[in-house]
Amino acid sequence: MCALRRLFSYATQNQVRTGCLCVCRRKFSVDFVPNLDPSNFKPQKVLILTKLSRYEFEKRRHPELTERELETRLRSRGSDYNMLLYHHYIHKPFSMMEQCGQCVVPSGMGIFWHHSIRRIPILGLDLLSIKEKNMVYLERGPSGVENTVNSVFTAAGIETKVVYRFDYSDPNIEWADAIVTTGGDGTFLLAASRVLDRNKPLIGFNSDPMRSKGKLCLPQKYSVDVREAIDKLLKGKFRWTFRSRIRVTLIGDNIYKPPVELHDQQLLHPEYRYLDIDMQLRTMEKEVPPCSESGLARRVLPVLALNEVFIGECVSARVSYLELSFDGSKGIKQKCSGLIASTGTGSTSWTYNVNKLTEQNMEEILTIVKEETGFKIRDSDPLFVRKITNKFNEMLISDAEVPRMVYTIRDQLVSSPTRSECFKPRGLARSIAVKSRCFDASLVIDGGLSFTFNDGTRALLEIYEEDSLRTVTLYEDPTEVSFKH
Repeated sequence: MCALRRLFSYATQNQVRTGCLCVCRRKFSVDFVPNLDPSNFKPQKVLILTKLSRYEFEKRRHPELTERELETRLRSRGSDYNMLLYHHYIHKPFSMMEQCGQCVVPSGMGIFWHHSIRRIPILGLDLLSIKEKNMVYLERGPSGVENTVNSVFTAAGIETKVVYRFDYSDPNIEWADAIVTTGGDGTFLLAASRVLDRNKPLIGFNSDPMRSKGKLCLPQKYSVDVREAIDKLLKGKFRWTFRSRIRVTLIGDNIYKPPVELHDQQLLHPEYRYLDIDMQLRTMEKEVPPCSESGLARRVLPVLALNEVFIGECVSARVSYLELSFDGSKGIKQKCSGLIASTGTGSTSWTYNVNKLTEQNMEEILTIVKEETGFKIRDSDPLFVRKITNKFNEMLISDAEVPRMVYTIRDQLVSSPTRSECFKPRGLARSIAVKSRCFDASLVIDGGLSFTFNDGTRALLEIYEEDSLRTVTLYEDPTEVSFKH
């Protein structure tokens, strides 16, 4: 608990770091931009990575089908074709609908209409009555968030380029002064995985705030007020937020095997599918100096984890057998259901849900404490139980800029008679060394890329300031002038 509290008082320091990692790691020399004044943010070129909608994905998957045939195919699978189109129109501009050959016209209220859409099944409302129900985020009309973001930057004299994940390549990334995403957290994670330059900002707009919280994107109100958000950006009314990321080094045999994309079949979030764009992940690097300690091949993965790294057996029912070391401590073999190493950004996601307590858990704990101590504890008061539960769960969330990982050993099996040989199931670390004793295990980055991690393979997880991702936090109060950095 004390260690978690210390996270909130941690202040990152920006400094020039030049050095060499240990003999098993890569060398680096990084010069940070000394001027962090947001008023100096004057991008000339902006690359916009747009979400691939479910509708577009299905059209690419079945190019031979007519629109009616596609509708029939989707309905036979139990998919709601009307809602699929409806959400597609939210993301995309009217011009794209025309290019797709759709019967789409803007209504007098600036909301899309399609021949097959009559009512929204979930809401039970006519599309043309949405405005009356105060769903004002749809008032952006036929432009869609993607087109609005593009047009506002263009109107400000900034050159833009809109790409799908298929064209999200290193040359395009290097061309841009800033990367902007229009989609959800999946699109943001995809963009972040390829941005290795700490000085290149990444800014996300949530294109469908009704369906997605978009915690990594700008606040949901800017899905409507795109112009206001970009105006704040160009006037420097924000602060830089440098989100820590995890660098992964693999040591052993078969470390250059192409990773498996876990979302090939996950049609709702096709933007996670990294392999179609990152050919570097498929290639074998022949001239890589081996680890000087073991003589085995080593590889620093060309992607950084913004949320978390998971290590464990592919089959969840099988016990994972790992040898773990935190911050240079003695390695201890652990049987568990896998290891999660999370950043501060990821501490609100999977790690949070694995470690959080429910109100039922808390009520039972308070009852035991009451019985054992005799203290008058309001264990049956739902408001009190909720308050204590929320207080505990809030302590699981760490600052996104803290250069330390929050690790979780899932379902830890204590098989050793000496309890001192077991790590605490949750803690903090700046570096984590893992050696696999598994049969069929994977190392998974941000829930998307799965690298083979079988018996004998070693992984080193580290957080370094130069790997952090530059994002923005807009000022909501115009009188706020203090800077975090």
